[in-house]
Amino acid sequence: KGESGFFGIECFIEAKGEHLAVGVDKWKEDFLKEIKGKKIENGKNKLEIQSLPFFLRINDENFRVAFEDFCNQNINGALF
Repeated sequence: KGESGFFGIECFIEAKGEHLAVGVDKWKEDFLKEIKGKKIENGKNKLEIQSLPFFLRINDENFRVAFEDFCNQNINGALF
């Protein structure tokens, strides 16, 4: 958005089996939390990085709420 510039949002989502989410791939979820909301700018070009919690079939409430919040922010223009 802007004068001949590029604005993009990259959202990282990872589906995860319960057996991997707790121990083996916890570093990935920590990384997703760390990069959430980061902005990269190069002149008029802007990229915003977003991420969501792991999608787990047994506990998808956290994911569902985060996904709805992300979509609502984009629809309402809060991220632009």
